[in-house]
Amino acid sequence: MKNVKLKIYPLNLICSAKGVTFVEILIALAILAVAILPSVNVFTSFKKYTIHTEDVQTALRLAQEKIEEYRAVSYPELKALIISGQKNPEPNVQVTSQQNAAGFSYANNPDYKKFKRKITLSFLNNDENTVLITVHVWWYEGNFSAGDQRFVIQKSLLCKELVI
Repeated sequence: MKNVKLKIYPLNLICSAKGVTFVEILIALAILAVAILPSVNVFTSFKKYTIHTEDVQTALRLAQEKIEEYRAVSYPELKALIISGQKNPEPNVQVTSQQNAAGFSYANNPDYKKFKRKITLSFLNNDENTVLITVHVWWYEGNFSAGDQRFVIQKSLLCKELVI
């Protein structure tokens, strides 16, 4: 057998090892905090982007419904509106109470009250056979003076039926 040497530590070195565990716990908590804080920030960002996406979808739906409403109007009536100077039949209208073709009403939903909508009718390239329907929907997020305005623009062409 080989001679095995055992190290014998002094008693005071063994007793001082108790303080190391407290320091280790503090280091572990610091590492854990550094790892958790960015993930909390990610969840906050996800919530913000989810709300923004919902607002964009709502604005697109409000624009599309208004486009469909004007596409249901006959071409001669739209042409008459443009020629008579009513290119903005509904300028800067706040969406407060509206009922779409499916019977869905926005009157009871306060979230829609932050949206405003403007409809513009014009001839495409001054051609009286094509009407351009443009719908602007905008809303504000946060501070008005800080320029937190968000908007969507949706356009649709309506052509006169040509018989050859």
